[in-house]
Amino acid sequence: MIVLGSREAIEECRRVTGALHFDVPVTNFAREVGAAVLYEDPAEARDPAERSRTAQHALVHVLQHAYYTGKDRAPDRAWVFEGMADYMARPVASAGFSAPERLAEFVRDTKVRDSRWAFLRTLEEICVVDDPLALGPFFETHTSDPDLMPGADTWMPFYREATLLYAFLAGADGGKHRPGLVKWLRQGFAGERSVESLRTSFEPERLEDLERAFLTWVRVEHNRAYPAEAVNPDAVLAALSREDLRAPAATTVATAPRAPLATRPQPNEPGKSTGASARALHALSIADATPDEQLAWAMAEIGLGRIRAGRARMAGLRAGGEAAFVARLELEERRVTAWEALRDGFLARVPTDMELRLRLDLPHVSQDKFRVRSYAEGLVELDDTKGGIRHVSVEILDPFSLAHEMDDEPWKSEWARFFIFILNEKRQWKELLEPDCDEARALQADGNGDYPARVRLGKAMRKLAVLVDRPPPTTRTEIKARVEDLRSLLVECADTSIVERKHDLLKAQARTLLEQDFDLQFGDPAKALSGKCEKLKGERMRITYAFDKPRELDDFAIRPYPSIDGLGTTIVKDVPFRVSNGELTALGQAYLQTLYDLEAPLTAQYDFSFEAMEGGRASGLALGICDDGAGHFVWAMNAHRLEGPADFAFFEDAVVPGESYAVRLEHDGKVVRLMSAGRETLEVEAGSRQLGAVFLRASTDFPVRVQRLVLEGRLRSERFRRAWADNQMADW
Repeated sequence: MIVLGSREAIEECRRVTGALHFDVPVTNFAREVGAAVLYEDPAEARDPAERSRTAQHALVHVLQHAYYTGKDRAPDRAWVFEGMADYMARPVASAGFSAPERLAEFVRDTKVRDSRWAFLRTLEEICVVDDPLALGPFFETHTSDPDLMPGADTWMPFYREATLLYAFLAGADGGKHRPGLVKWLRQGFAGERSVESLRTSFEPERLEDLERAFLTWVRVEHNRAYPAEAVNPDAVLAALSREDLRAPAATTVATAPRAPLATRPQPNEPGKSTGASARALHALSIADATPDEQLAWAMAEIGLGRIRAGRARMAGLRAGGEAAFVARLELEERRVTAWEALRDGFLARVPTDMELRLRLDLPHVSQDKFRVRSYAEGLVELDDTKGGIRHVSVEILDPFSLAHEMDDEPWKSEWARFFIFILNEKRQWKELLEPDCDEARALQADGNGDYPARVRLGKAMRKLAVLVDRPPPTTRTEIKARVEDLRSLLVECADTSIVERKHDLLKAQARTLLEQDFDLQFGDPAKALSGKCEKLKGERMRITYAFDKPRELDDFAIRPYPSIDGLGTTIVKDVPFRVSNGELTALGQAYLQTLYDLEAPLTAQYDFSFEAMEGGRASGLALGICDDGAGHFVWAMNAHRLEGPADFAFFEDAVVPGESYAVRLEHDGKVVRLMSAGRETLEVEAGSRQLGAVFLRASTDFPVRVQRLVLEGRLRSERFRRAWADNQMADW
């Protein structure tokens, strides 16, 4: 174990070694170094219990590496190793499991089909996955129903179950399962963690019985921790069943699966999404990156100064590469070596009293003026010109700021300097690079040739890699930042092969996050509507449009839909629906459709009239309900015709321009009725039309004026939420 003296030092260690965070950024495990790295800063206030837990967690991983006898290093990401570390780092509870919040999360995820598949693994599945890096390929291979395809937020639930499972095996049922766990660990520490080795370790107990005992333990411990919370025991015991997760026989696997619906955010946390309200993101992976895309990623790392990471990526591409591609790798390696030599020579020889403008890739460091006091073996000693001394890895230095400072001979005209300019898209290289040698001429040719596209591709790969590794956002601030990252990819890197290939998936992620933001921002979807909303009994809502504010039309889509036979044609120029002088007006062919759905029983009341004018021939205003957007609805024409899925009713009558009509359309769940003052009621069967949008459709040579529209029914906001999200992406 290595103990450093400051948070800054541990952050530098993470950046340079690629260490894995245990508790950002308190504890790292540096696999390449083979040690846990902690820090102790007496001046910093930290929770003693959490400080102790993270240190003990790190210690368990160190001991795992010490006792591991398999090939290579201990696989500390494997579920049994991480579950052991998390379990053993926690204090022993006097009664019950010491992390009840994990029980609550597990039980919560048993309630919904989507989350059961995304977040809960059977014993066989958890062994097959083993390492959460394999979750993406696992889901791609085993998800039979595209609606169940989970997102990139599956790591934490995977490790949550690992902790619970280890706790169960170590201490549940009076230690009944501990002998099997000991056998299993003996094989695990020898490198064998297969399903078969798990099965033989616990014989004669079957894995199915072990799973049921585990779920029973979860239910009992959850009840102990949360005695006032009612939980369906059958749902918990069926949590790992896969019977209802199979795709329907007629389902075609889609490339961009639909996002599962979210539950509402808790009212006491309007700005944060809990696990229950967070929407599962569509799975995002770069495991399918081509060699060219991986090379571009390596070059992007080098352009940012991360030479070791870039070289490691290039080294992994050599095996099996075609001759031309390997030659390109060798060319890039020569350029990297030349830049590295130029950089090291500059830092070793630059005068100690020379002030440089250098950016450091460190958090909370805005200072950019330094003197280089010494440089040796990749470690730079910097003086911030104010008396502060800082020792940093050379890879912390921003390479372009360093190349920019090489403005004197003998460094000024070195071609390797402009290699960094090109990788950072700094066009000054075109004027500064002298093609005075073969290397410079080759760099110039590539700079004018394929480098611009490679640099954009590398930028896209880095952005994607960051998104893949990040946990799902939970607050509005985090969601906005993630959506901006996705927008940047889709707009700025649209022409790159990786973004073209993943365009629909990235758009789906953005839509899912924006829908989550909708929930967090509004809570109650009615608050997002522009019409006046009043709550009625039985979850019903009254939405009134007085048409006195133009923004009321924000609740509607304006598109040429639907096409209705019998409305006739018009001879006037079309004027779409608009709000004017306290009325909704239109002329010619006009369309409005609510962005939300209403569920029966529902009513629609509206007052309308046609302005009397000479020369017109058509005057039709249709109002439809329960519209599925695919041409299936119940609709009324003016005040004299009503048509359902299977029948229609009408009067031999016509509206009179200049007269006003008050109409009520009522759907009681079985029958739809059209009522208007002074007329008999028309009725049709509703049939299957129980839910959908409301639309207004005008086909008239006389200006139509709607004075009000009052809708009542159960508000269904899924489509409205989706439309709101799509509107946020309208300029993408």
